[in-house]
Amino acid sequence: MTNEKILGLLRLIRHDFGNHLQVISGYMELERYEDAREYIISLIAELAEERKIFETCPAEPALFFYELNLLVNELGVILRYNRLKVASVQLLEKYQEPYKSIARLSKEVSWRDNPVFFLDINEQDNGNFIILIESDQLKNSPVTIEVKE
Repeated sequence: MTNEKILGLLRLIRHDFGNHLQVISGYMELERYEDAREYIISLIAELAEERKIFETCPAEPALFFYELNLLVNELGVILRYNRLKVASVQLLEKYQEPYKSIARLSKEVSWRDNPVFFLDINEQDNGNFIILIESDQLKNSPVTIEVKE
């Protein structure tokens, strides 16, 4: 990962963190303490979900999937990883998958519904990938994407 890529990731993390602090601060200023408490609990649950990425992947894929998490969050999509069997992400980066497919599919759902997409990614022995995207809010779920040279 290049220094520019790392810097971009750090910017996304800082932006996300700042947004969370603003939400909590807003609740506190409005004396909506229960809402602030519930928001903090949801953040703790989100951190537990993100931990799965770092516990199941080598460093390069873990950073890739963490960045993907932040990027799809900007689309209004909550991403959950069911299974990640990935050793290298070069092919995924080259074809901008699964981000490209999630961005396309996110247009089919209402952002007000807090759409949750579940992702399975399996790197095959030949280096190709099978990506499975599921959501209760997608008409044709699951969606299967094959990424190959």
